[in-house]
Amino acid sequence: MKENVFQLFARQASPLQRTAIEIWLRKPGNEEQYYEWLEEWERQHALCEDNSEKAFVVFRDFMEQHEPNQPPVVVERPVALAFLSFPLRTLLAAACAVLILGIGFWWRSEWGQYRVYQTAYGEKKTVTLADGSRVSLMGNAALKVPRWGFTDRQREVWLRGRANFEVVHTRMHTSFIVHTSHNWKVHVLGTVFSVRASPRLAMVRLHSGKVKLVDRVGNVEQSLILNPNDVARLDAHHRWVVRSQKTKWAEWKENRFDFNALTLRQVGDELEEEYGIRVQIPDQALAARVLMGSFNARSVDELLQSIALLLNVRVERRGNTVVFQP
Repeated sequence: MKENVFQLFARQASPLQRTAIEIWLRKPGNEEQYYEWLEEWERQHALCEDNSEKAFVVFRDFMEQHEPNQPPVVVERPVALAFLSFPLRTLLAAACAVLILGIGFWWRSEWGQYRVYQTAYGEKKTVTLADGSRVSLMGNAALKVPRWGFTDRQREVWLRGRANFEVVHTRMHTSFIVHTSHNWKVHVLGTVFSVRASPRLAMVRLHSGKVKLVDRVGNVEQSLILNPNDVARLDAHHRWVVRSQKTKWAEWKENRFDFNALTLRQVGDELEEEYGIRVQIPDQALAARVLMGSFNARSVDELLQSIALLLNVRVERRGNTVVFQP
């Protein structure tokens, strides 16, 4: 694949190679490998004598001043390569122009502006952001952040799945915003909280400081202020239900699972999303039983045993399938 990607950078890739690269880039982790190969290829083909960093900044400013749907403007200027023959000078100048234009389009693309951190099922990963804030991603989660850091005006990230945030306060009092794909977001300044943003469950737990939940239903935007120890969940009617529960952050961010006021079926849904297992509950009465409490567990098997003991039921794991029985 590396050879195909290098041919793409050299504008020599065939349509078949381009299709293969597109498919390869869709797989998690390959995006960073793509950028590493881009840097390697640029080092091997450093044909331009101009200051590339300065040229990139100039081109970026130019791109930001023009709308994407405007036709590109080509600016010609002499290139100081007097020691080379004229045909070669022309070829190198054209190569430099193509490279700079490629950087510009890459800059405007999703890949050029953002970096994505992901975890596999059951995996945990801690990420330190450009401002010093720390984010602990739980299993099967993804966090998108600006590739070039935050600005003095805003700090924005996008979350799918469950994560714990420790946000630092900045001298400029810059707001920190956690976006989700479900029309709600969290506004903070400097605080400690956790977020769960998945198709089946939306939850925010505040440990210290203060946060504002902003939720949009249709054209109506509503906000909700949370205080320390508040836990907000989105119910089936798209209403935020808030309760208070005091939990030590040191315990919560490591191996704490909070299942207060959740049915066993809802707990099974959470386990399926975070650990990639399949949870079966054939008995409908058992599936509707409500769990009250939180658990410390170092693994999914330890958590399953804790749930079984709490409800006084049987649990059996067969490979990737878990079955609860009365």
